[in-house]
Amino acid sequence: MPYTIVENDAGKWCVYKKGEDGGPEGETLGCHDTQEEAQDQIAAIETNEAEKAAAPEPEQEQPPEQEPPKVIVTLPSAVIQVREGRVLSARNRQLIADAVKQSKEAVLALQKLLEETEPEEREEVVRSLQTVRAVSEDEDTVTVAGYGLVWGGRDLYKTFFTPKTDLWLDKLGTRHVVLYDHGFDHALRKEVVGESAEEKPNKVGLWVAAQLYKHNEYLAGLQELMKQGALGWSSGAVGHLAEI
Repeated sequence: MPYTIVENDAGKWCVYKKGEDGGPEGETLGCHDTQEEAQDQIAAIETNEAEKAAAPEPEQEQPPEQEPPKVIVTLPSAVIQVREGRVLSARNRQLIADAVKQSKEAVLALQKLLEETEPEEREEVVRSLQTVRAVSEDEDTVTVAGYGLVWGGRDLYKTFFTPKTDLWLDKLGTRHVVLYDHGFDHALRKEVVGESAEEKPNKVGLWVAAQLYKHNEYLAGLQELMKQGALGWSSGAVGHLAEI
């Protein structure tokens, strides 16, 4: 940027940017008692500009890598109410865990327990049996299991079942899609999170295994709910068609 020196009416030597016509342009950059001092200012300005031009441009800060969005899965109110139960005895917790793994001895013991125990304890056993538990996984899926139905109990939406209930297993088959909260959840909606792998009635109820897809972006949220014991099965039965 060229500069020029102009003597003002007060006898001061003032530095200006030089315009296209060769005259001063804009406001003065400074005034001095001597012309030499004004020239020194111009020299300092030009040196500073040259240093700035030669300096490498500062590296632009790279934006921090964004973490993948955290999936927050909300619990339907019915599930929250079901999970607010009493603590089961260690023996009963073990029986339930073994029954989920299809231990015949545990199933028979639980059948007797459900028949003889007090209503409050029985209700808690039913709740725990209907909790979804991860039991294995492979490259593509996580296998979960538990009791979709417990005879004499109700599912999360209060539908009642007994061993005589016609489950239509022969009509519907055993391969069904798995939805979260019946597809009512505002985030997942009708997102299919997996499919049922096996459904087997026994002395306690209808044991269900399903495979959750690992590629589903909501799997981490569902796994966290399972760790908390806050994810339960529900039959998806149409209430007015249930025959008990």
